[in-house]
Amino acid sequence: MSYFLNNVKKDNQFIKTSRKSYFVDKTKLIEELNPLVGEADQFVCITRPRRFGKSINAAMLASYYAKNLDTKDVFDKLNVHECPSYEEHLNKHNVIYISFNTKNVQLETYKEYRDYFIDGLIADLKEIYHGIKESDPLSKIFDDVSEEIDEGFIFIIDEWDYIFNNDLYTKDDRRNFLKFLEGLLKDKSYVELAY
Repeated sequence: MSYFLNNVKKDNQFIKTSRKSYFVDKTKLIEELNPLVGEADQFVCITRPRRFGKSINAAMLASYYAKNLDTKDVFDKLNVHECPSYEEHLNKHNVIYISFNTKNVQLETYKEYRDYFIDGLIADLKEIYHGIKESDPLSKIFDDVSEEIDEGFIFIIDEWDYIFNNDLYTKDDRRNFLKFLEGLLKDKSYVELAY
């Protein structure tokens, strides 16, 4: 499920999971990431085998950083509340949360796949800035929005490798997808953190 801009729901998987009796608290990860927000080393890639908690950690970060939520009551009960930078970043950022897994969406070509995400991102960005020119590249749109609202974005990307594990897409599609991510994130002033 892709939430895009600040659309992290209050009933997201992390909040539900954090209420379980057998929940493993991994919120100290946030203490490691907070110093990277807005710094030159703001890109973090976590690779682990399947079923190691990558998606729940991504949902945790979105729940912590996203400004549309008030999750203080959730995180106050978890280990991260002891971190010095805990309240500095809690629910204070524009979060772009994307899961590139599209199992529930019928997309048959790479262009449809890419455009699905671009269209969703642009629709969400239009909610905070109405001067968007849809003909501009996505990175230019993010630049314009960031400049207008004087804020950056935290990108949380889950299942980024979905396109590599799906036989529907070719080598050229995969190469183009990497160029798409590079064009969206690399050396962009609007990226406060990319996880």
